[in-house]
Amino acid sequence: MNKKIILSSFASLLFLSQAANSEIKVGQGSLTFNASVASQYIARGVDQNKDSVTPSVGADLTYPAGGFNLYVGAWVSGSDFNDGAGGQERDVYLGVTKAIGITTLDIGYITYNYPGVNSNIKAVNNAEYYAKLTVAPEKQPYTFGIAYYQDDTGGVKATAGNKADRNYYEVNATYDFGLVQSLISYGV
Repeated sequence: MNKKIILSSFASLLFLSQAANSEIKVGQGSLTFNASVASQYIARGVDQNKDSVTPSVGADLTYPAGGFNLYVGAWVSGSDFNDGAGGQERDVYLGVTKAIGITTLDIGYITYNYPGVNSNIKAVNNAEYYAKLTVAPEKQPYTFGIAYYQDDTGGVKATAGNKADRNYYEVNATYDFGLVQSLISYGV
């Protein structure tokens, strides 16, 4: 099993990224929408859009249920994943969160789909189970988190002769500067 250490550092600066959010109440729950434009889209240390400006949009439906919050959502971004043809990344996810004081536990499932990818590398489409623990002190502009993602592709061949081992561990921190938010993460 090959292990690669990926160090990813993201800094969202005023000139590099802009985001917008909106929320609509739906019964006891809420429907939120988001949109952003980033100067570069990097996920787990891999450039997903070949140094290009990347727009993205998403929607999340959250509903309280017996002390937990259930959620389902979708996110779409521009992507140029290894084939030069351009295209999209379409993610769909669902999960449950539980807040205990300043700590939140998030357990869920996500699928990553790249419909514009060349048929020779369709194996980039994948799915994962995840568990995240976030500490967000009340009224503070920062958070700290850890996450574990378990591959759910059954070891599909991502490239000729190599099975995908996409289990992933991450520690991260964010800081909210008001107009922009900065994120740094380290993953293996």
